Amino acid sequence: VGFVAIDNLRGAFEATDFLIKHGHKDIAHLCGDLRVQCAQERLEGYKAALKKDNIEIRKYYIKKTKFARAQVREALEDLFSLNEPPTAIFSASDDMAEEIIAFAREKSIAIPEKLSIIGFDDNPHCTYDNFALTTVRQPLAKMAYTAVEILKDLVNKKNQPIRKIVLTPELIIRDTVSSI
Repeated sequence: VGFVAIDNLRGAFEATDFLIKHGHKDIAHLCGDLRVQCAQERLEGYKAALKKDNIEIRKYYIKKTKFARAQVREALEDLFSLNEPPTAIFSASDDMAEEIIAFAREKSIAIPEKLSIIGFDDNPHCTYDNFALTTVRQPLAKMAYTAVEILKDLVNKKNQPIRKIVLTPELIIRDTVSSI
């Protein structure tokens, strides 16, 4: 089966590497549902960036949330009860990142001064706040256009080769990351 996808591993790697370049070493990752390929790839990208800079992968900084906001809240309670809570969080989705922002506000954790956050998706609603979310953009319009073109080719020509297209994500730098 053909498909159009995003390079989730690369996007997660670039997001985590961006945090590392800003001096962060205590970086947590809120995973999505690890039964889903994109969540697995984002976790692997996070780990690869840490390995590149010889930063220990601490299992207690990796929280599985299945993309659910209630689970994000539980994960954050765990992370911020640690003796060394994270200074940065890479979230597997912008919706989860919104929950991180809400939690930080409730706990009076200054963003980005005390906690840097990066999401994934570039949902438009993540720019309508006091500060806009730094995130990994998925080129959704390009993905949809490419998928429709593949479908049209399949409909018009019976014996088409299977096309597997992986598009490059883009790190969108906004207001939620600072250097430490």
